Amino acid sequence: MRVCSIVCCSDLICLFYHLTDCPLILTPAEVVVRFGDPVSVDCSIASTTDFLGMGWEAAFGGTGFEQKSSLTWTVEKVEEWNIYPQCYMTRKNGEQCSVTPDVTVYKTPDTVTLSGVDDGPMVERSAYMLDCNIANVAPLQNLTVIWYRDNEKLSTETFNGDTVTPVSVSSSLRVTADRHHNGALFRCEAVLHLGPELNLTTTSKPYTAVVQCEFIIYLFIIHDSGNYLLRATNKHGTATHTVYLDVLCKFYCLKLQKYFCMLLC
Repeated sequence: MRVCSIVCCSDLICLFYHLTDCPLILTPAEVVVRFGDPVSVDCSIASTTDFLGMGWEAAFGGTGFEQKSSLTWTVEKVEEWNIYPQCYMTRKNGEQCSVTPDVTVYKTPDTVTLSGVDDGPMVERSAYMLDCNIANVAPLQNLTVIWYRDNEKLSTETFNGDTVTPVSVSSSLRVTADRHHNGALFRCEAVLHLGPELNLTTTSKPYTAVVQCEFIIYLFIIHDSGNYLLRATNKHGTATHTVYLDVLCKFYCLKLQKYFCMLLC
Protein backbone atom coordinates (compact mmCIF):
# COMPACT_ATOMS: atom_id res chain seq x y z
CA MET A 1 0.00 0.00 0.00
CA ARG A 2 1.33 3.45 -0.87
CA VAL A 3 0.78 6.39 1.45
CA CYS A 4 0.77 9.76 -0.30
CA SER A 5 0.10 13.38 0.52
CA ILE A 6 -1.31 16.05 -1.77
CA VAL A 7 -0.18 19.69 -1.63
CA CYS A 8 -2.15 22.21 -3.71
CA CYS A 9 -0.02 25.20 -4.66
CA SER A 10 -2.80 26.98 -6.54
CA ASP A 11 -6.30 26.33 -7.80
CA LEU A 12 -4.90 24.53 -10.85
CA ILE A 13 -1.71 22.82 -9.75
CA CYS A 14 -1.42 20.06 -7.15
CA LEU A 15 1.83 18.27 -6.29
CA PHE A 16 1.69 14.58 -5.26
CA TYR A 17 4.43 13.52 -2.85
CA HIS A 18 5.08 9.80 -2.40
CA LEU A 19 6.12 9.29 1.21
CA THR A 20 6.59 5.58 1.68
CA ASP A 21 5.59 2.04 0.77
CA CYS A 22 3.65 -0.05 3.26
CA PRO A 23 5.30 -3.49 3.56
CA LEU A 24 2.23 -5.22 5.01
CA ILE A 25 0.94 -8.35 3.29
CA LEU A 26 -2.61 -9.67 3.74
CA THR A 27 -3.43 -13.35 3.27
CA PRO A 28 -5.98 -13.40 1.77
CA ALA A 29 -6.42 -9.82 0.61
CA GLU A 30 -10.03 -10.55 -0.37
CA VAL A 31 -12.32 -12.80 1.64
CA VAL A 32 -15.93 -13.94 1.22
CA VAL A 33 -17.77 -15.15 4.31
CA ARG A 34 -21.31 -16.27 4.97
CA PHE A 35 -23.16 -14.36 7.68
CA GLY A 36 -22.74 -16.28 10.92
CA ASP A 37 -19.58 -18.14 9.87
CA PRO A 38 -16.01 -17.59 11.16
CA VAL A 39 -13.43 -15.56 9.27
CA SER A 40 -9.71 -14.87 9.59
CA VAL A 41 -7.03 -12.89 7.72
CA ASP A 42 -3.27 -13.01 8.30
CA CYS A 43 -1.20 -9.83 8.23
CA SER A 44 2.58 -10.01 8.01
CA ILE A 45 5.46 -7.62 7.39
CA ALA A 46 7.60 -8.11 4.30
CA SER A 47 10.54 -6.29 5.84
CA THR A 48 11.31 -5.81 9.54
CA THR A 49 13.79 -2.99 8.91
CA ASP A 50 12.96 0.01 11.10
CA PHE A 51 9.96 -1.88 12.46
CA LEU A 52 8.49 -1.18 15.89
CA GLY A 53 5.21 -3.15 16.01
CA MET A 54 1.84 -3.84 14.41
CA GLY A 55 -1.81 -4.52 15.20
CA TRP A 56 -5.35 -5.01 13.95
CA GLU A 57 -7.99 -2.33 14.45
CA ALA A 58 -11.54 -3.68 14.09
CA ALA A 59 -14.93 -3.49 15.79
CA PHE A 60 -14.60 -7.25 16.34
CA GLY A 61 -11.41 -9.27 16.53
CA GLY A 62 -8.98 -6.37 17.04
CA THR A 63 -5.62 -7.24 18.61
CA GLY A 64 -4.20 -3.97 19.79
CA PHE A 65 -0.54 -3.03 19.27
CA GLU A 66 1.98 -5.88 19.53
CA GLN A 67 5.71 -6.21 18.83
CA LYS A 68 5.25 -9.01 16.32
CA SER A 69 5.91 -9.38 12.60
CA SER A 70 2.69 -11.34 11.96
CA LEU A 71 -0.82 -11.14 13.41
CA THR A 72 -4.14 -12.79 12.56
CA TRP A 73 -7.51 -11.08 12.65
CA THR A 74 -10.12 -13.63 13.68
CA VAL A 75 -13.87 -13.48 14.25
CA GLU A 76 -15.53 -16.69 15.41
CA LYS A 77 -18.99 -15.70 14.16
CA VAL A 78 -19.60 -12.85 11.73
CA GLU A 79 -22.70 -10.97 12.88
CA GLU A 80 -22.14 -7.61 11.18
CA TRP A 81 -22.69 -6.73 7.52
CA ASN A 82 -20.21 -3.82 7.36
CA ILE A 83 -16.76 -5.09 8.33
CA TYR A 84 -13.66 -2.97 7.78
CA PRO A 85 -10.72 -4.46 9.75
CA GLN A 86 -7.45 -2.58 9.37
CA CYS A 87 -3.95 -3.95 9.82
CA TYR A 88 -1.38 -1.29 10.68
CA MET A 89 2.30 -1.05 11.49
CA THR A 90 4.41 1.56 13.27
CA ARG A 91 8.01 2.39 12.41
CA LYS A 92 10.58 3.48 14.95
CA ASN A 93 10.30 7.07 13.75
CA GLY A 94 6.59 7.03 14.56
CA GLU A 95 5.28 6.80 10.99
CA GLN A 96 2.38 4.44 10.38
CA CYS A 97 0.82 2.73 7.41
CA SER A 98 -2.12 0.34 7.08
CA VAL A 99 -3.92 -2.04 4.74
CA THR A 100 -7.54 -3.18 4.74
CA PRO A 101 -8.79 -6.52 3.38
CA ASP A 102 -11.84 -6.59 1.14
CA VAL A 103 -14.45 -8.51 3.18
CA THR A 104 -17.74 -9.53 1.55
CA VAL A 105 -20.46 -10.85 3.85
CA TYR A 106 -23.18 -12.76 2.02
CA LYS A 107 -26.47 -14.50 2.66
CA THR A 108 -28.29 -16.84 0.29
CA PRO A 109 -32.06 -16.27 -0.10
CA ASP A 110 -34.50 -17.67 2.44
CA THR A 111 -36.80 -18.58 -0.42
CA VAL A 112 -37.04 -18.22 -4.21
CA THR A 113 -40.64 -18.60 -5.37
CA LEU A 114 -42.23 -18.35 -8.80
CA SER A 115 -45.83 -17.17 -9.02
CA GLY A 116 -47.75 -17.83 -12.21
CA VAL A 117 -51.29 -17.37 -13.49
CA ASP A 118 -53.74 -17.59 -10.58
CA ASP A 119 -57.07 -17.48 -12.40
CA GLY A 120 -56.77 -20.64 -14.48
CA PRO A 121 -54.84 -21.73 -17.55
CA MET A 122 -53.26 -19.45 -20.12
CA VAL A 123 -55.09 -18.74 -23.36
CA GLU A 124 -53.11 -18.95 -26.56
CA ARG A 125 -51.76 -15.63 -27.92
CA SER A 126 -52.49 -13.81 -24.64
CA ALA A 127 -49.72 -12.16 -22.59
CA TYR A 128 -49.01 -13.02 -18.97
CA MET A 129 -46.51 -12.01 -16.28
CA LEU A 130 -44.58 -14.52 -14.20
CA ASP A 131 -42.98 -13.21 -10.99
CA CYS A 132 -39.88 -14.52 -9.24
CA ASN A 133 -39.69 -13.41 -5.60
CA ILE A 134 -36.34 -13.60 -3.78
CA ALA A 135 -36.48 -13.18 0.00
CA ASN A 136 -33.63 -11.82 2.14
CA VAL A 137 -30.49 -11.98 0.02
CA ALA A 138 -27.20 -10.09 0.34
CA PRO A 139 -25.36 -8.37 -1.17
CA LEU A 140 -27.87 -7.24 -3.77
CA GLN A 141 -25.33 -6.05 -6.34
CA ASN A 142 -23.92 -9.59 -6.57
CA LEU A 143 -27.32 -11.08 -7.45
CA THR A 144 -28.43 -12.27 -10.90
CA VAL A 145 -31.85 -13.73 -11.69
CA ILE A 146 -32.04 -16.14 -14.64
CA TRP A 147 -35.31 -17.32 -16.23
CA TYR A 148 -35.72 -20.68 -17.96
CA ARG A 149 -38.39 -22.49 -19.94
CA ASP A 150 -37.43 -26.14 -19.65
CA ASN A 151 -33.67 -25.95 -20.44
CA GLU A 152 -33.87 -22.79 -22.57
CA LYS A 153 -32.55 -19.59 -21.00
CA LEU A 154 -35.07 -16.81 -21.58
CA SER A 155 -33.71 -13.74 -19.79
CA THR A 156 -31.24 -12.46 -17.20
CA GLU A 157 -31.62 -9.60 -14.74
CA THR A 158 -28.98 -7.97 -12.55
CA PHE A 159 -29.38 -5.41 -9.76
CA ASN A 160 -27.53 -2.18 -9.01
CA GLY A 161 -26.73 -0.53 -5.72
CA ASP A 162 -24.34 -0.81 -2.81
CA THR A 163 -26.66 -2.41 -0.24
CA VAL A 164 -24.84 -4.90 1.97
CA THR A 165 -27.72 -5.87 4.28
CA PRO A 166 -30.34 -8.46 3.18
CA VAL A 167 -33.20 -7.26 0.97
CA SER A 168 -36.14 -8.88 -0.83
CA VAL A 169 -36.50 -8.28 -4.56
CA SER A 170 -38.52 -9.61 -7.47
CA SER A 171 -38.02 -10.18 -11.19
CA SER A 172 -40.77 -10.46 -13.81
CA LEU A 173 -40.99 -12.32 -17.09
CA ARG A 174 -43.52 -11.48 -19.80
CA VAL A 175 -44.84 -14.58 -21.55
CA THR A 176 -47.03 -14.83 -24.65
CA ALA A 177 -48.90 -18.12 -24.45
CA ASP A 178 -48.32 -20.58 -27.28
CA ARG A 179 -49.89 -24.01 -27.75
CA HIS A 180 -46.40 -25.52 -28.07
CA HIS A 181 -45.61 -24.34 -24.54
CA ASN A 182 -48.42 -26.38 -22.99
CA GLY A 183 -46.76 -28.49 -20.27
CA ALA A 184 -43.51 -26.50 -20.36
CA LEU A 185 -41.73 -25.96 -17.04
CA PHE A 186 -40.80 -22.38 -16.17
CA ARG A 187 -38.33 -21.69 -13.37
CA CYS A 188 -36.12 -18.89 -12.07
CA GLU A 189 -32.69 -19.08 -10.49
CA ALA A 190 -31.17 -16.60 -8.01
CA VAL A 191 -27.39 -16.64 -8.44
CA LEU A 192 -24.96 -14.92 -6.06
CA HIS A 193 -21.69 -14.17 -7.85
CA LEU A 194 -19.08 -14.06 -5.10
CA GLY A 195 -15.89 -14.81 -6.98
CA PRO A 196 -14.42 -16.42 -10.10
CA GLU A 197 -15.17 -19.90 -8.74
CA LEU A 198 -17.94 -19.19 -6.26
CA ASN A 199 -21.48 -18.88 -7.65
CA LEU A 200 -24.26 -19.91 -5.28
CA THR A 201 -27.58 -20.79 -6.95
CA THR A 202 -31.02 -21.10 -5.39
CA THR A 203 -33.74 -22.38 -7.73
CA SER A 204 -37.51 -21.96 -7.53
CA LYS A 205 -39.94 -24.83 -7.86
CA PRO A 206 -41.05 -25.15 -11.48
CA TYR A 207 -44.28 -23.66 -12.75
CA THR A 208 -46.09 -25.86 -15.27
CA ALA A 209 -47.71 -23.90 -18.08
CA VAL A 210 -51.22 -24.94 -19.10
CA VAL A 211 -52.11 -23.35 -22.43
CA GLN A 212 -55.57 -23.55 -23.96
CA CYS A 213 -55.88 -23.21 -27.71
CA GLU A 214 -57.97 -20.43 -29.23
CA PHE A 215 -61.71 -20.97 -29.34
CA ILE A 216 -62.97 -22.24 -32.71
CA ILE A 217 -66.74 -22.68 -33.14
CA TYR A 218 -68.14 -25.08 -35.69
CA LEU A 219 -71.81 -25.12 -36.79
CA PHE A 220 -73.18 -28.20 -38.51
CA ILE A 221 -76.57 -28.35 -40.21
CA ILE A 222 -78.45 -31.23 -41.83
CA HIS A 223 -76.89 -30.62 -45.26
CA ASP A 224 -73.40 -31.15 -43.72
CA SER A 225 -73.91 -34.92 -43.34
CA GLY A 226 -71.05 -36.95 -44.82
CA ASN A 227 -67.55 -38.29 -44.28
CA TYR A 228 -65.06 -36.15 -42.32
CA LEU A 229 -61.33 -36.59 -41.91
CA LEU A 230 -60.00 -36.01 -38.39
CA ARG A 231 -56.32 -35.15 -38.05
CA ALA A 232 -54.38 -34.88 -34.76
CA THR A 233 -50.79 -33.60 -34.67
CA ASN A 234 -48.22 -33.28 -31.89
CA LYS A 235 -44.45 -33.51 -31.52
CA HIS A 236 -44.57 -37.28 -32.03
CA GLY A 237 -46.28 -37.09 -35.41
CA THR A 238 -49.70 -36.99 -37.08
CA ALA A 239 -52.62 -39.40 -36.90
CA THR A 240 -55.77 -39.37 -39.09
CA HIS A 241 -59.17 -41.01 -38.84
CA THR A 242 -62.27 -40.86 -41.05
CA VAL A 243 -65.76 -40.69 -39.56
CA TYR A 244 -69.25 -40.38 -41.06
CA LEU A 245 -71.26 -37.55 -39.55
CA ASP A 246 -75.03 -37.84 -39.88
CA VAL A 247 -76.52 -34.47 -38.93
CA LEU A 248 -80.10 -34.80 -37.73
CA CYS A 249 -80.19 -31.45 -35.89
CA LYS A 250 -78.05 -28.36 -35.66
CA PHE A 251 -74.73 -29.49 -34.24
CA TYR A 252 -72.41 -27.08 -32.39
CA CYS A 253 -68.80 -27.92 -31.49
CA LEU A 254 -66.50 -25.79 -29.33
CA LYS A 255 -62.81 -26.46 -29.65
CA LEU A 256 -60.80 -25.80 -26.50
CA GLN A 257 -58.18 -28.41 -25.84
CA LYS A 258 -60.80 -31.00 -26.75
CA TYR A 259 -64.04 -30.83 -28.68
CA PHE A 260 -67.25 -30.10 -26.77
CA CYS A 261 -70.39 -30.57 -28.84
CA MET A 262 -74.13 -30.02 -28.40
CA LEU A 263 -77.29 -30.67 -30.39
CA LEU A 264 -80.05 -28.14 -30.99
CA CYS A 265 -83.12 -29.90 -32.41
